[in-house]
Amino acid sequence: MTTRCLLMIVSFVVFSISMAVEGRPVWDGVGMVDIWNNVGEPITVHCKDLFTDLMPQRIGHGENYIIRVQPNREETTLYTCSFVWGLNRSQDFPVWAGSSHHNPSICGAVGSRKCLYEVSQQGILVANSSMSVGQPEGGSTWQLFREWRHTAMSPDAS
Repeated sequence: MTTRCLLMIVSFVVFSISMAVEGRPVWDGVGMVDIWNNVGEPITVHCKDLFTDLMPQRIGHGENYIIRVQPNREETTLYTCSFVWGLNRSQDFPVWAGSSHHNPSICGAVGSRKCLYEVSQQGILVANSSMSVGQPEGGSTWQLFREWRHTAMSPDAS
């Protein structure tokens, strides 16, 4: 078992225990976005929805960041995250959307309550819809979801 796989299982167990302490079943109407950093150095992730700003989070290499999503009744909840790696690479996109968005390219929009992303040097990868405890199962694979945008550094940056 790889270290990455073991870390994903441990994070799922911790998430499950925290949900059980709160007296709720793990997936009872609650969605989860799990973002793994496999870039090789720290990244910054800033996620928010219409009402909640989760503030920028620094995620070290090999670490993950879990967002617990409580969808509203209308299933219109939309979480967007921006990703920054180094001085000139960034990306931002919706990481979770309620089913009313009907957009199969966004996790959560087609009924899935678990969304797994891996941030790599190539870009952001997503596990396809067949997932189990933090890793794709069977013939499932990680797919490149978004490549990094390269931004020019300002002359003042050093």
